[in-house]
Amino acid sequence: MIVKDIHPTIQTYHVFAKVEDTERTMKLLKRTMDVGCGPKAPNSYTFFLILDNFFKFGDSESALKIWTKMKRYNIIPDATHYMVIVEGLINHGWIPKAMKFYNEMKSKGFHSRQLLARTKILTEEL
Repeated sequence: MIVKDIHPTIQTYHVFAKVEDTERTMKLLKRTMDVGCGPKAPNSYTFFLILDNFFKFGDSESALKIWTKMKRYNIIPDATHYMVIVEGLINHGWIPKAMKFYNEMKSKGFHSRQLLARTKILTEEL
């Protein structure tokens, strides 16, 4: 694309973030910053996609690293970020870490009944 002077948008990178492996996803994240896909790149949705993708590939460790990187990009985790990390950690057997994020989620005021019910069901299934 870039060779033909067609510049990708953040939405273009989102499409790739959904299908790439963890190593390529990290390169995509760096590229969004290097090429400047606008003032809001990467954004909250970018990190949601990356977290979700890492868990799909079974890479909980990289998901936790991305969680930390979010702060460097001034992304404040919202309920969807917490849900994907809690669910992903539980599904991969990282129960104590999942509980830490679950409790943090509640303490930050994410008290939607549906959200808490879903995470509670996940934690009770253990």
